[in-house]
Formats: sequence, C-alpha cells, structure tokens
Amino acid sequence: MTEPRVNYKYLGVIAYVVAAVVLASHLQSLWNKFVYMDKFNLWPLIAILDWPKFWLETLTQCLTSPLSEPLFRGTLALDVQGVRMKYPSVYHSINVALHLGNSLLWGGLVYRIARYQQHTWKKSAAFNPYLLTVVAACLFASHPISSETVSYISARSTLLVTFYYLASLHCFMLGFLTKEITPGLLGYGFGYFFVILATWSSAQGITAPAAFLALTILMKPQKETYKNWLVTRPYEFFAQLFLALVVPFVLLVRYVAPIGNGFGLEKLDPLSYLLSQGQMLSTYYLRVFFIPYGFTLDPPQLQIPALNQALGVIGILIPFALLYLAYRVRTTLVVSFSLVLLVISLLPNFVMVQPEIVSDRRFYIASACLSAILAYLLSLKFFEKPKVLIAVTSTLVLLFCGLTNWRTYYWHDDKRLWSETLRLNPLSRRSQVMDIWAQAFQGDLDKGAQRAEDLLKEQGEIKENRAILDLVLGTQRLKRKKYEDAKKYFSEGLALADKQNLSSEIIWEMQSGLAESAIATNDFATARKNASEAVKVQPNSSNLHLILGRCYLADFNPNAAFIELQQAHLLDRFNADVLVPLARACIGIGTTKMQDLGYKIATQARQVFGTHDELLLTNAYASLESGHLEEALGYLETYSAAENRKNSDYYYLFYGLYKRLNWEDQAKEALEMALRMDPDVRKRTKLFLNHPIVPLKKMPSTSVK
Repeated sequence: MTEPRVNYKYLGVIAYVVAAVVLASHLQSLWNKFVYMDKFNLWPLIAILDWPKFWLETLTQCLTSPLSEPLFRGTLALDVQGVRMKYPSVYHSINVALHLGNSLLWGGLVYRIARYQQHTWKKSAAFNPYLLTVVAACLFASHPISSETVSYISARSTLLVTFYYLASLHCFMLGFLTKEITPGLLGYGFGYFFVILATWSSAQGITAPAAFLALTILMKPQKETYKNWLVTRPYEFFAQLFLALVVPFVLLVRYVAPIGNGFGLEKLDPLSYLLSQGQMLSTYYLRVFFIPYGFTLDPPQLQIPALNQALGVIGILIPFALLYLAYRVRTTLVVSFSLVLLVISLLPNFVMVQPEIVSDRRFYIASACLSAILAYLLSLKFFEKPKVLIAVTSTLVLLFCGLTNWRTYYWHDDKRLWSETLRLNPLSRRSQVMDIWAQAFQGDLDKGAQRAEDLLKEQGEIKENRAILDLVLGTQRLKRKKYEDAKKYFSEGLALADKQNLSSEIIWEMQSGLAESAIATNDFATARKNASEAVKVQPNSSNLHLILGRCYLADFNPNAAFIELQQAHLLDRFNADVLVPLARACIGIGTTKMQDLGYKIATQARQVFGTHDELLLTNAYASLESGHLEEALGYLETYSAAENRKNSDYYYLFYGLYKRLNWEDQAKEALEMALRMDPDVRKRTKLFLNHPIVPLKKMPSTSVK
C-alpha cells in the first residue's frame, strides 16, 4: 500500500489553531506573580556575581548529578540574567511558549503514529489523521490539569523534560523507520541527544529509552513475527533495552529530590509513599482529567485509613491494567502507545520518594496521552460526520479554556492559591496551615501570626504541620524585634522539622531565622552553627554571610570575618548593615592598606547612619588605626558628650591615641581602666598603631576622659 503524501497546508492550519488554543487558555498566566516556591528557587540565582563560574558548575553538575535538574536551573538563570525578578511575566511567557511547543510536538507525534498505523495495518479503523491530530493537540493544550505546569514557574522542569522527551520520540521514529543510512544516523543521534537534555531537565527523562523500546515493539507489522521483527534490528533493540533497564538504576543511586519540592512536608517511607501515589492516581488524577473540577494542591482524604490503603493498592494495580489493555489493542497504535507512555511517564514519581505526594504537573505527559486516546475515540465515532466532530471538540476546548483560566486565576499569588485550596478541603490541617503561611508572608504578618497562635492552641499536642506555624510565629517575632521569642519558635520548629524529616527548604528558613535572632541576642555559637548550615542551601544570601562575619568577629578572627562580610557586601551592595562590621574586620587585619579601606568604609557608614554610639567608636577606631588621630579624638569627644556609658572600648581607644602620641603615663592609665572593665578588650579591638600619622591641628587633653 502506498503511503499517502503529507499535506503540509493542513498541518500549518493545525499549528495556528493549536497556538490560538494555547493563548486562549494560558495567556492570563502572564499577569501572575511569583507563587509558592518560585522565589525560593530564584533567590540563589539573584545574587550570583561570577556567572562564568556558575555556568561551569552547572555543566559539571550535568555530568556528575544529571538528575538534579541542571538544565531547568540554567533556564531560570538566563531569565535572572535578563530581567532579575522585576518582571514575572517574562518567566511565565517562557512557560507558555514551552507549553505551545509541547502541544505542537505532541500533535505531530500523534499524526506520525496515526499515519504509520493506517499504512501498516490495512484493517485499521477508519479515521482522519489530520482531525485526530488537531483534536488531540487542542485537548492537551487546553485541559485545565496543565494549568499548574504552565502557571507555576517552578514547574518549568516538567515543560522542559516533555519538550525534549517528545523531540526524542520524533527523532527516534525518523531513525527507526527510514531506509537510508544518513537520516537513520541523524535520527538516532539527535534522539539520544534529546534524551540527555530531557534527563538534565527532570528525572522523567530517564524513561525515554523505555518509550523507544515500547515503540519498537508496538510498531511491528501485523504479518511480521516478533522474532523476525527484532532480529532484523538487533543492535537497535538491545541498545534501547540496555538504556531502558540499566541506565535509570545507575542514575537513581545518587538521586535526591530537588529543593523546593513539597514545602514543610514529611518524607514518607517507600511503601507509604507508593501507596500515596496509587491513591492519588485512583482518586485524584484520573478523576480531574475526566471531570475537570476540584484541582488542588491538597486533595481531600477519606477519614478511614484502611479504605485509603485499599484505594492505594487499586491505584498501584491501574498501571498494570493499562499495560494489559495496551497489549489487547496493540494494533491500534495511537491508543496502545498512549497507554504505555502514560504508565512510563508516571513511573519516576511512583518510585522516587520525595516530600511532595501530589502535583498536577506529574500528570502532564499522562494528560497528553489521555487526550490522544479521547481524540482517537471521537475520531472513530464521528468519522463520517467531521462537522459534528469539530463541534464536539470546539465545545470541549471552550469548556477547558474557561476552566483553565479559572484555575490560572487562583495561581495568581499565594493568598489566592491557598485560600482556594482551603475552600476545597476545609478539614485539612495542611490547607489551614498553608493558608496562614500565605497570609503571613504575602499579606498581613501580624494577622497571620495571630491565626497561627489560635491554631496552635486549638490543635494542642498535634505535631503535624506545626513547624510551619513555628516559622510564621518566629518570623513575626523577629520582625517585631522580640528576639528571644523568635529564637524559641525557630528552635522548636527546627527540632520538629529534623525529627519529622521535613523538606529542606523549611529547614533552611528555620536555620536562617534562628541565626538572625541568635545574632541579635549575641548568641554567637547558635548563630554561627545555623548560618553555616543555611548557607549551604542558599550560598548567595547576603544576610547569612553577614551573620557569619559577625560571628567570626566575636571569635576574634578578623580575616575570616572579612571574607564573609566582603561576600555579603558583594551580594547586596544596598545592605548598609554590613558596613560597620566590615570596617572593623578590615582594621583588625592590621595592614596599612586594609586600615585605609576600613577608614573609608567607616566614613561611608557614618554618612549612612549619622550619629550612632557603636558607629562613633568604630569611626574612632578606624581613624586611629589609619593615622587620623585628630578625627579619632573628635569621635571620642562626641561619644563622651552624648553622655554614653564609657565602656572598655572607649578607654582602650584613648590608650591607643595616647600611645601614638608617646604619652606613656596617660596610655598606661587608660589601658588599666579598659582592662578593668573587660579583660578581653585587646582581643576584640586589636590595635596595631603602625600607620603613618596625619599631622594634627589640635592636641588632645592630657587627662583620661
């Protein structure tokens, strides 16, 4: 049978239609803000100073830990380099563009498979491949279950892996079906290249060779035996078999769930996690695909644990049932391959334990598969009535567009997202807690803290999701400068997060808050411990480096303090709080060059803060060590005139001043007074007195103030 020629005019019209459907469904997301974990994923990239080093590290990460989503992080970095965090619409527009590309690629794949089916099986059911293509692509493009994937910037990894996944399938079909060597080599070469890019985008990419293997088996002509079909292509078959079975297990040995995946959620044991995925498949994903209502981050649960476990077992059996069905309808390639790909796409999230147990983006590729199956059934039903098919499809697409825009509206910001989640599941403690979290961090912090206190009293000894409430209360106390209370809540929340094995991002929030509140109460040991741990997760946090710098100063280590404080200043040049400790660190190093730098920084701090007790002494310290003795005297006299308590630093600086003037008696008297007040003053405020003296216009008094 002669294969029909491709009508590219029809395909062009289909592409325009699909593009219109994507824009009608998802254009609203361009006005959305950063939501949920978006800022957490972007913060480490905002303050990057050495971009060549970052790109080198990203390339290294691709080779050493390919399942850590380096390509996803790289695309976010490109956005940050372009617009930083000023224009969320840029980030959202890229997601929309990727969804458009995925819709076109999926439509193209359905078309290629449908044409192969018609050409290979003479008894294949009658359908129009062009209508099948446009129906499948439009249903996938507009279905509201894709709203989270498109509207949520942090879900871009799913869009990327799908794009490269589908591109690899196109290339594989080209290489597998061609009879010429050059196109075959190019097809296979680009196919496996796209597999690599897919793997760098998300862990789902490791299943692409399994999809190749499934296509190899399912595309067998009806008159061909499996033995002959596979023996004629031994190298291709065994290469796919090796990549499908061996490589994923090698890569999964070092797999760690990406940061930002399941805020404040406890990591379940493997069996409980597997049952949770089965339950979500049977009670949520399949339900919202066929009845597109009730999309949520926290689906309602039955209050009977045994029944939940039974539903989990049923959900685990569903993929096996789908594979059996795919075998029974193996001559209907569009349906059989869609069923197999559906199962393959769900497999990584079923077996790779992570804190997050439900997310619509996990069903993104699966929704494309179900859209193709539904499109195929509609194409068969209305083969002789194309106008009816177009009318039915248009009705479904319009309905989906409306529901998608409605769902996208709730992805506008955290307050909308979690208030809608709570409305759909009012009995859920997590929904209640996250609604409080959203109000506190994107609305009224004091009202959120009050609600957190009320909920803590209501739940009593229940520890579930309590760490998030501790985070809210600790943050509110920190902002209101109630540092001891803040330390209490952060410490309790951190202990609970460690005990419950919560996701890393909430632990980072706790450590960062605890370090900040501890440094404010001069608890340098606690501050240093938690800041050191937190900076491993967010290495580009200016505030964490500032805390570490202050801790090193307290440990009388100005060299280490200078490194941390300089990094804090480079990461955020508008953070004026770093100036005073940075000036003291520079002076404490002791070289004349660093003393001059400390003098300049202290002068800049004085211009920013004006008259400030600690700053007056810092300016006096900087002036003394840089040889500006007259300025040092002026700062000390201003400090004394303001009726400040004359502390050890005050007398110790006078000691240095007199020492430089060779007034030994006065210097000795001042040193005795300083040491009497604080024996460690010489460690805290190191005096080198080695800088050339700037000529004085006014001689100081010979008496100790």
